[in-house]
Amino acid sequence: MFRLGVVLLCFVLQQCTGENSSKKDMDMQKIGDGLEVKVYVIYDTDEYSKQHKPRYDWQRPGIWYFLNLFDEVQEYFYSKNVMVMFSVIAVEKVADIWVRTNQSLDTNATLEKLQMTHSSNYSRPNETIVYLFTNRTLPIQSETATATLGTLCSPNVSAAIAVQQPGSKSYVSAVEATSLVFGASGSFNFTDEDIQKMNHTFSNCYIKPSRKNRRKRNKTAKTTSTATSLIE
Repeated sequence: MFRLGVVLLCFVLQQCTGENSSKKDMDMQKIGDGLEVKVYVIYDTDEYSKQHKPRYDWQRPGIWYFLNLFDEVQEYFYSKNVMVMFSVIAVEKVADIWVRTNQSLDTNATLEKLQMTHSSNYSRPNETIVYLFTNRTLPIQSETATATLGTLCSPNVSAAIAVQQPGSKSYVSAVEATSLVFGASGSFNFTDEDIQKMNHTFSNCYIKPSRKNRRKRNKTAKTTSTATSLIE
């Protein structure tokens, strides 16, 4: 009887160890490695330029505010093992970007308009996200982000709207909007289901065969060298 109990205990421990090991492997799995998302930023008020104090005189405030912001967005995704790189290709102010229906902001129509903005100029439109940053209140007042759901690497350009107070260093709404484009729920704190949905979306994307040199965490110094169409 004692020997049978020992055998059963060992079997249970092996099962638990195996389950924990599988869960650990799943938790540590990196996704999106080799994927580069092109970021086109639109903002609707000069306050984004006025509120940001650049480190150096030669840095244009509106541009560097968003370059720094997407550095933080990228680092957050990295911390969750979502190894997507973000390259800001352009930043511009468009005050009249919003579409209104019955005098109210129409987020869905505005997202469609964002998808059409400069659509012929993107080298990889299916891996491009056009973001609108605003300090306006969205029609659903509790919302701070909305986007085209799971559209990355689909035939269309993706679009996202993020409510961001000018000068704020928070990157929460940008992460939420991006996660929607990646197919997740839009929550800042990713669930296992969010990770699975993002991974499914990434399966439609072109993945570069090697990213050994990218483990150095590309910063804005690199993105600005490629952002030849930056506007302010």
